[in-house]
Amino acid sequence: MVENASGATSMNVSLAGKATASPTEGEKNTKDADTNLKDKLVNLLGKNVVTQYYTKKLHFDKYCDKMLKRKKSPKITNCKVLTKKGPITLKIYREDRSDEVISNLKIRLDQLTQTEEELKIDLNKPLKEQDPLNELNELANKKRKRTSDLKDHSGQQTNTSHQVQHEEYGH
Repeated sequence: MVENASGATSMNVSLAGKATASPTEGEKNTKDADTNLKDKLVNLLGKNVVTQYYTKKLHFDKYCDKMLKRKKSPKITNCKVLTKKGPITLKIYREDRSDEVISNLKIRLDQLTQTEEELKIDLNKPLKEQDPLNELNELANKKRKRTSDLKDHSGQQTNTSHQVQHEEYGH
């Protein structure tokens, strides 16, 4: 009877009558070394600690397998533009035989062109070749120029008013 890490016990059943390949001498030594190492760990840390570690390792391995098997979005194989009734819709077919319908395509394209006009960028060119912040920088520079002009103008008005007052008192 052998107790595994989860605490369950199982009976060792001999494989009498079944054909098995005999392990090579190197495999025997590694298995013996692994068994000795496991026994040493149980003696040093205690059965509960080793059991907890083993269950956490199983959970982690299960998580890793799940992440590796995570489904990537399948590629688009075909698409149809449906324009018969109402707004333009686009039907997309994927490799996994699923399909997706995008409705109100015209509205979405209109919004995209509005955004393109507002930012003054060309979506047909890569953004590396364009600076979408140019318009914002120009607006900021114009604002700075206006505020500095206003400060200069207000400063000139105060200087002239002081000069007038000094001239009046001087007489």
